[in-house]
Amino acid sequence: PSFSRVDDDDTTPVDDDDAGVDDDDSSPQDDDDTTPEIPPCLNSLLSEGQPDQSDDGGDHNCRFWSIVTDRVPAEVVEGHLVTLPASLKNLGQQNDNGWGIAWYPEAGGGAEVRRGAPPAAEDPDFDAAAAEVGEARPAIAVSHVRNCSSGLCDIPDPHPFERLVDGDHWLMGHNGGISKQLLRDLVGDEYLEQNPPTVGESFDEWIDSELYFLLLLKTIEEHAGAVEPAIEEALQAMHAAGPGLNGLNFFLTDGETLWAYREDNTLDFFYDDVGAPCSAVASQHPTDAAGWWEPVEEFDLVVLRRDGPPEFIPIDVE
Repeated sequence: PSFSRVDDDDTTPVDDDDAGVDDDDSSPQDDDDTTPEIPPCLNSLLSEGQPDQSDDGGDHNCRFWSIVTDRVPAEVVEGHLVTLPASLKNLGQQNDNGWGIAWYPEAGGGAEVRRGAPPAAEDPDFDAAAAEVGEARPAIAVSHVRNCSSGLCDIPDPHPFERLVDGDHWLMGHNGGISKQLLRDLVGDEYLEQNPPTVGESFDEWIDSELYFLLLLKTIEEHAGAVEPAIEEALQAMHAAGPGLNGLNFFLTDGETLWAYREDNTLDFFYDDVGAPCSAVASQHPTDAAGWWEPVEEFDLVVLRRDGPPEFIPIDVE
């Protein structure tokens, strides 16, 4: 499909037949009734400029995508996840160890999660799950395609990992590779006994990304729910622990706010406020040219909220 840029003052002509208006109908129309609602996020579908990435966008493990707005339009979900050149479905050709999609029907409520073991590029259930997101028009949606590098591989993609903490349904996805022993030492055996990984029955089967998730949640608990300083402390602890870090990109959400971090691998973001504020992040922009997407700076934490622009927080990892 092709798309045109949308501005706040754009209006869409309404055909009389479609609107149920007769040619001789002279009844006055209220302006509020005839001005169409402009859906948010549509400019994220534009591919303006020269193509700037190959089909696979690089060689780092996995790809993820997240979006935050008032209500995500179905055409945006379809574009980002299914039809655009670097949609997660197309990126599933290289990241072929399954897929996961999740969304919050209501901000702050519980999440709906769908997973599959086949590559997203080949699995009709991926398209069906994306269509569910479009029909739900949620406030927050996330997705991930996996290139397995740790733990169990021949399973439905466990990203986004999920945990219930004090009534909040947390989700997390990761793009990279981390020493599991380093993460185990930082999380600690006591915390792991109380909060065992949900994937795998042994250390060999555990997935580095889930241990990363547990480290973030543990540190957030230690900071009494203050997420940004907790994330910085967790990242500093990982760097202080030594080698074994090969890509720390992640997204994390509690259903109200979404955090995304870039280190080592690419991460792009989109924002505009046409229709409603709309923010998105992706391992690589889904369009073949950047258009409205821009790169996140290395070592930046991005905070995405429904009611305003993204906040960028430089993280001091030393």
